[in-house]
Amino acid sequence: MSESASSTTRVNVSVVVPCYNQEDTISLCLTSLINQTYPADDYEIFLADNGSSDRSVDFAKQFDRVRLIQEFQRGGFSARNTAVRQTSGSILVFTDGDCEADANWLQSIVNAFDDPQVVMILGANRFATESFFLRTRADYENEKVRYICDQNDPQYYYVYTNNLAVRRSGFDECGPFETIMRGADVIFSSRIIAKYGCDAVRFVPEMQVRHWEIASSFTWFSKLWIYGRSYGVYSPTTGTRPITFRQRMRVQFGMMAQPDSTLARAAWLFCSDLIGSAVYLMGRLSRKFY
Repeated sequence: MSESASSTTRVNVSVVVPCYNQEDTISLCLTSLINQTYPADDYEIFLADNGSSDRSVDFAKQFDRVRLIQEFQRGGFSARNTAVRQTSGSILVFTDGDCEADANWLQSIVNAFDDPQVVMILGANRFATESFFLRTRADYENEKVRYICDQNDPQYYYVYTNNLAVRRSGFDECGPFETIMRGADVIFSSRIIAKYGCDAVRFVPEMQVRHWEIASSFTWFSKLWIYGRSYGVYSPTTGTRPITFRQRMRVQFGMMAQPDSTLARAAWLFCSDLIGSAVYLMGRLSRKFY
């Protein structure tokens, strides 16, 4: 079957979900995957449990369409690799057990791959609520990914496997993921870009999931600290680095031109970005002392 895809050309899609102790969200995740507008006969769902000790597996077993796989080597990337080896789709799609996919998620992915140049796509993330802080941060993060993809500069690219899709041919060429705890997704994306070029990676805003883990400003800043620590793992291999302060300001100014922009939103975005940058830097520095 051709890897080209559109709304009129069906392709086999394999969805891979790693899971570790996510009993609070796994049913939401799997329900959203089963209730896609994309034809049910044209995609499969794999849940790769990573040794959960809660009720995650029990909940997953209630979904007949979900194929359950056990991977006891710790790490989400180990779980993803194990699941991928069982899949049959020409498009591999990744999300996490604490994410809820939009109903048109798979259809938007398939449509994006209608362009034969596209090898990997990134989607948009919403957070647990649409509070002022979380909505502003989610809007900014999505706009930042769009900006990076528009720059065609490989040193700034990064990906996130809670909302990622790749052609199987690309995964076969550049995978599997490194079996490390964090950063393997960025290493993988650097291989994709090295082989196929920046134009092979696209941001698709219609490809949307809600990330339930990010439920407050505290959890968001905590994640930035973790991301900072992860940077020390993948940056020596990939040469990837964060966008500059000037580039972040360009993204923010672009958001200020949008119809829903307000002075309060712009001020809070600027302040939270400064705080986030400091937290990220502390995460990076922490690796030097442990």
